[in-house]
Amino acid sequence: PYTLQSSYRVSAYQYNYIYTTNVANTSTMLDSNVIGTVTSSNPNTAIVSGSVEFGTAPALGSTSGLTTFTIQQDRRYAFSPSSLSWAFTGSTGTSTVGTGAASVNINASPTSASYGTAITISATLSSTATGTVTFFDGPVPLGTATLSAGSANLAGIVLPPGTHNLTAVYSGDTTFASSYSSQDPVTITSAGAVANCAGMQENALVVCLANAFEATLTSSQISTLQLSYTLANAEHWSNLPISIIARNGLSFGSLSSTQLAAAQALAQAAMSAQGYERLQNIRGADNLLSVYNTSMGFGSGNYYVAFIGTPSTSNPWQLQFAGHHFAFNHTFNGKYISATPYFIGTEPTVVPVAGTNYLPLKGPQTAAYDLTRSIYGNSAALLSGTFDDVVAGVSSSTDIDTNYPINYPTTGRGLLYSSLTQAQQAQVKAMIEAWCTDMDSTTSASLLSAYEDASALAQTYVGYSGDGTLTTQGDYIRVDGPRVWIEFVVQNGIVFTSSYHYHTIWRDKTADYGGDFASN
Repeated sequence: PYTLQSSYRVSAYQYNYIYTTNVANTSTMLDSNVIGTVTSSNPNTAIVSGSVEFGTAPALGSTSGLTTFTIQQDRRYAFSPSSLSWAFTGSTGTSTVGTGAASVNINASPTSASYGTAITISATLSSTATGTVTFFDGPVPLGTATLSAGSANLAGIVLPPGTHNLTAVYSGDTTFASSYSSQDPVTITSAGAVANCAGMQENALVVCLANAFEATLTSSQISTLQLSYTLANAEHWSNLPISIIARNGLSFGSLSSTQLAAAQALAQAAMSAQGYERLQNIRGADNLLSVYNTSMGFGSGNYYVAFIGTPSTSNPWQLQFAGHHFAFNHTFNGKYISATPYFIGTEPTVVPVAGTNYLPLKGPQTAAYDLTRSIYGNSAALLSGTFDDVVAGVSSSTDIDTNYPINYPTTGRGLLYSSLTQAQQAQVKAMIEAWCTDMDSTTSASLLSAYEDASALAQTYVGYSGDGTLTTQGDYIRVDGPRVWIEFVVQNGIVFTSSYHYHTIWRDKTADYGGDFASN
């Protein structure tokens, strides 16, 4: 079956359609490293990106595709799925896996609790089922438990405020096939430690929650978390795995459930709901990478929190959440209101967990598609050169942000905002907002006011490079204003090598790191 993820218009009659799919294994042997390549027999249906990495296909079962495939359809003619043909490669396992149906029932107790309350999550299957059950909060694993008499439990789990859709994923055994439960929602209300911060807003709320997080830590952990307020510490972030470059602070994986919940509550205060969801979805994507590559340091636990400077309502300090494909650098009390540099990326672009497809770059991805397709073919918007990665990212020699301060281009910047149609101008604003609204509402409102001021927009440019599909290595789109700088680029897959992945960055030419180190 094919599930439509998104579509966009390419020309008068041509539309690109992006689908997710899965593959069925009709053999009684497990197949691994399954890669499918799709071709079309219909001249009106072209394949834009036709390789899908399916990973492991259980015996007599099916698995969700780990990436997507893209077709280009002439809308004057009907699309027929039967015109698509698939060829597969992979390795057949040496042992069989079960084919029996295993119904997974999940139960969390309590299902509604105040923040700080520990909950227990249980899964029940047939009493003869063996193996393990992994419990997920959305796309992020909470832990794995071994079945005993058909039951598995995780106890003492503390979750941050909000609604959590929990699922249980069963590994399967020689009798039963792998399977998963339906979602079990759990609501955590703001009470306990968070109530001590009740009524606070903006920086005061973040500082209060930072202090609440520190109160859960040992003195040794605090010394690792807390760094001096220097450019060397502030610029120490990267988009590379931790096996290549270490991160500041404490890893999520080193924290207890109570400590992690406090760190997540802090992230929720410094980000919008959409920004926090993005962090979780990117962590989920990284967890999927860790299944297929165990040597690079991928994984949802390899995300870090650090304080650059001491949390304060009056003195400058920086809150940093960092890991592969996520670098959040929010400076408080600097010369300027600041939420940058902000790097986000994802591989794969779609994360299937327990029957749900999570889109880590939902919002930015759509905005980038819309603007790229709108200006594609306009020679004034075509940038010179090619782009293998974001331009204003980390240094290739140090793997951190020692490129700062950035030398931004002054010529060849693309198409001026005033030259765009009204619809295209709205798309430029939508692209700016897709990144900025990941921040808390006060920060995003202040920065959007500066970026979308009429005089600022009059000096803002858009430019692109590549084939305009945003599915090919080197496809690139940029918004370049007096202050705002946003890049979105497509790279080939690193773990899923037959596919592609995204890198993006948002910078503020004036206010990176609060503007406090601009003269260094």
